Amino acid sequence: MIMANFSGDEAEELRRALSFHRSEERMNRVSVKLREAMARNRVAPDVIEKVLHSITSFALYGFPESHAISFAILAYGSAYLKAHRPAEFYASLINNQPMGFYTPATIVKDARRHGVKVKPVCVAQSE
Repeated sequence: MIMANFSGDEAEELRRALSFHRSEERMNRVSVKLREAMARNRVAPDVIEKVLHSITSFALYGFPESHAISFAILAYGSAYLKAHRPAEFYASLINNQPMGFYTPATIVKDARRHGVKVKPVCVAQSE
C-alpha cells in the first residue's frame, strides 16, 4: 500500500475487493485506482503489472488455501485421535450430534469395527 500511498480506508477497500465474496466489478475498480496511484508515485509500469498480477493471483488462490490449511490441521488432529484415543474420539463425535455427515448409528458401527466396545444406552445412568 506504500507503493500506491493508499490510506487505511483505501487499503480496506482493496482487502474487501479481494475477499471471498469479491465481485469482478469491484476488483476492476480497485485495480484501476491502484494502478493510477502507483503510476502517480512513479512506479515502473512493469512493476505495477507484477504487483497487480500478484494481488489478483492471491485473490484467486489465497483464501481457499487458508481454508485448506485449517481443514488439514483438523483432519490431522482427528486422524491422530482416532488412531491413538479411539474411545474418546468416537465418544466426542457422539456427544456433539447433530454434526453433519454421519448418523450416530453409523458412528457407533464404525467404532465397533475399529475395536471400541460400545455399551448400550442406559436410561438410569446415561446423561
